[in-house]
Amino acid sequence: MILIKNIFVSKLKITSVTYFLILTFAMIVFLMPQISFAEDTSTIGEIIYGFVLKYYGGFMGLFGSFFDYSVNDFIIGFGDKFKNSGIGFQINKSWGLVRDIFNLTFIFGLVYIGFQMILGSGNSAKSALAHLISAALLVNFSLYITKFVIDFSNLAAAEIFKAFSGQGIGTSFINMLGFSNVLNFNAPAGENIAWMYIFGLATLLTVMIYVFATAAIMITIRFVVLNIYMVASPIMFLGWVFPSMAGYSQKYWGGFLRQAFFAPALIFMLYLSYNVTRGYSGLTQASGEKLGKIFTPASHPDAPAVFTFFVL
Repeated sequence: MILIKNIFVSKLKITSVTYFLILTFAMIVFLMPQISFAEDTSTIGEIIYGFVLKYYGGFMGLFGSFFDYSVNDFIIGFGDKFKNSGIGFQINKSWGLVRDIFNLTFIFGLVYIGFQMILGSGNSAKSALAHLISAALLVNFSLYITKFVIDFSNLAAAEIFKAFSGQGIGTSFINMLGFSNVLNFNAPAGENIAWMYIFGLATLLTVMIYVFATAAIMITIRFVVLNIYMVASPIMFLGWVFPSMAGYSQKYWGGFLRQAFFAPALIFMLYLSYNVTRGYSGLTQASGEKLGKIFTPASHPDAPAVFTFFVL
């Protein structure tokens, strides 16, 4: 699990560097004067522009749908999928096996503490006995404790999700930014298309693809990892009985809580980004257009200002 996590984090870092380089290159293009294709290269411009609209836009729609699906099924519908897909039955069965193993170790721990008390260890043995009894009781409720935390985090995420007015998050961003205006735009035959618009549009779509794909993958991983944490939930009380194992219990709690509350934190940050970006869509409100219209040939003259949006 640790190896998979390290590989995933390293890939995210590489992707982030690529993302930064793309934005840097696009910023240079935006700061350059508008450069139109010559008449003999206008066909090339139309082909490239059409390619960006078709394939970049298609991938954005695909990953946007994947993201909405992951939110609806793996966060909001977490409980339904857990109960109705057969996963819950297997989790409960596997947890019962792990619980029985831990109860067996507690019996050995009880025998060890008994020998300590016979040999006159005194107060330390009595304290260890109190911890063992508490841990033995709580281990039998460890699965329900993890389920409560998961349900609470998913409920918090669902409440924040309602702020998107019933639309999917990906759909809300696409509609708010006016991508439909961009993707439905067809350049008239023979019209010169500025390089800045092509690269600007490609960059904007790349950003959205990156955000949707990364978030969807992380939400899917969260669903899988939380199921593993439920099976291994007795570990959370292992350190109470065996002090040498306290580090494993701390790692369990830290990893479990991070995964559980990742969902509401992600949706909350997306909601903040949605509201801030919606404010920046006012860049084109004077002409009745949305922010996405900046990346069409008939764009707003202040197109370089959109880089504030990318920074956000």
